[in-house]
Amino acid sequence: MKSPSTVPAARCKSLLATFWRAACQARVMAELLTYNSIPKLACSACRACNTMSGCRNVRLRYAAHRSREGSSLTVYRYAIAIAVYVAALPFGAMAETFVYVAAAGDGVIDSYRLDEGTGALTPLGSTEVGTGVGPMAINFQGKYLYAVVRSQPYRVLSLGIDQTTGALTTQAVAALPENLAYVALDPLGRLLLGASYGGGKVATLPVGADGLISAGTKQLLPAGRNAHAIMTDQKGQFAYSTALGTDKILTYRIEGGLLVPLGSISTGEGSGPRHMVLSPDGARLYVLTELTGEVLHMGIDPVSGALTEVERVSILPPDTDLQPGLDPAAPKDDEARIWAADLVLTPDGRHLYASERRTSRISLLETGDSGPLRLVDTYPTEQQPRDIGIDPQGRFLIVTGEKSDHVAVYGIGSEDGHPDMKGRFPVAAGANWVEILRTR
Repeated sequence: MKSPSTVPAARCKSLLATFWRAACQARVMAELLTYNSIPKLACSACRACNTMSGCRNVRLRYAAHRSREGSSLTVYRYAIAIAVYVAALPFGAMAETFVYVAAAGDGVIDSYRLDEGTGALTPLGSTEVGTGVGPMAINFQGKYLYAVVRSQPYRVLSLGIDQTTGALTTQAVAALPENLAYVALDPLGRLLLGASYGGGKVATLPVGADGLISAGTKQLLPAGRNAHAIMTDQKGQFAYSTALGTDKILTYRIEGGLLVPLGSISTGEGSGPRHMVLSPDGARLYVLTELTGEVLHMGIDPVSGALTEVERVSILPPDTDLQPGLDPAAPKDDEARIWAADLVLTPDGRHLYASERRTSRISLLETGDSGPLRLVDTYPTEQQPRDIGIDPQGRFLIVTGEKSDHVAVYGIGSEDGHPDMKGRFPVAAGANWVEILRTR
């Protein structure tokens, strides 16, 4: 073992970070012990360090446990949790950040290692999955990547993640009844939810105690024309799905792993709600409209789960020449029309980033502590940016372009959120989805 004087500063910082993550994880484990919820230990991420994954649900995991009222930790349980967690940590373990990009055209998932200092991506290899691979999600232990293949036969793969190398290996395959355009996990990681754009349905699939999806679909429900996305609230009590073709957001109660429809709210005729993201405090739902290019701020009733529109702001500059997008069922024309795609939020909840495919630009918006949403600026990026992601530490924005052979990395750690280009890195054809994992 090196003496303190010979240990590099970066190494010391890493060791301190590892110990801090151990303490954070131990607190979550202690809360689970308090509630006699040993089976729920699969949910082991922590809002304080976001060690598991950069997926859209990264902040849900910790809040799912913190939201229980009346929580009280005993010193005894806390001590046990620390001992269990620290004992499980490999000595000298260093955190790694892996980036996975689904490339539908080539049917592969490209894997990279992210340099947390420079933002550079080092290619690790490609995993053959199937033409049309797209929607992905990482489980809360960071052990499995779930990937949907949108070509026949429709299926979802459970890919094991090597915590040291980031390599992917197929562990299970489950059939899907529909072509899913979006998938997300519930806060406890026991349920995979999906939305079928072509089928106008939402689906739930159980996740086994081993973290694998092998049992197939548990439920399939009508969810409005062109259902595009689905996600849960922080407690896992309610779920929300977007129906782009009918301009609605549907609300469900989750009971016994099943979705119970509660109602819906209109987003305005011709708006086309697409993707959503939840604020860190769970009180706000931000919704991106594909056809009008707006971000809608929805307030969430903590008791009923009902949504109320608070405000909306365009992701486009005032002088844009783009016309509103057409209903998916309408004949196409040659007009330059709005074609918004994805929406992500920084871990601190201060900045939103939205992608617009027609102009190939990224929009930066400020959420404000108490003021209104505000469009800050737009920035050129990869051609036809479909999916974007933010690393768990909130330092880098990663952008994929469906018609680009590169993926772009931007630094966003500054106070103003301005994206600073760090580099462009080769990727397979048809890049359309990105997931990010930071290991323990």
